[in-house]
Amino acid sequence: MDITQLQTFIRVSEYGSFTKAGEQSFISGTAVMKQINRLENELNLQLFVRTATGTKLTIEGQTFLPYAKQILNMLDTAIEETRKSSIIGQNIITVGTSILHPADPFMDIWKKITAQMSDFQIRIVQLQEDLQSQNREYATLGRSCDLIVGTFDNATLKQSFKALQLGQYDFGIAVRSDNPLAKLSEISFNDLKGQS
Repeated sequence: MDITQLQTFIRVSEYGSFTKAGEQSFISGTAVMKQINRLENELNLQLFVRTATGTKLTIEGQTFLPYAKQILNMLDTAIEETRKSSIIGQNIITVGTSILHPADPFMDIWKKITAQMSDFQIRIVQLQEDLQSQNREYATLGRSCDLIVGTFDNATLKQSFKALQLGQYDFGIAVRSDNPLAKLSEISFNDLKGQS
């Protein structure tokens, strides 16, 4: 059993579908199903009932779910505490990034001001997924990172924290290969109408 299998198990339990869980991870529903099958074989338990309309947790799956969440929460805490212990007494700014939001835009800004901030160092960290939060990346602010590179909307900013725009950049949108948008070399706002 590995962490990815536990994350996938939680995702499938939330979305009730291998396909929908796969979309959240940018992998195929078949890959999700293989991970769940492997997890069930290793545990010698059936965690889901498969139906034509999706999946549903079995009693065993319902029992296992809070423990899987607790394991991932404990792992996140262990990582955060370990990172904190390694930077005590140092002036380190931790910048959270993800696959969709790489650190390049921030590093361009940092290069311009680094001479004025010579007492500080930058540490780039890959954001851990917070499956409990609707805004997963925002939930890491103040916990595992000081800054995040990402997209923001006014509603989220007002609810969660105050933000200072350091710059802006163009970003890519990931879609499945069978999505009509994937065939376009350039996407306009009109192309996005009616898409989810």
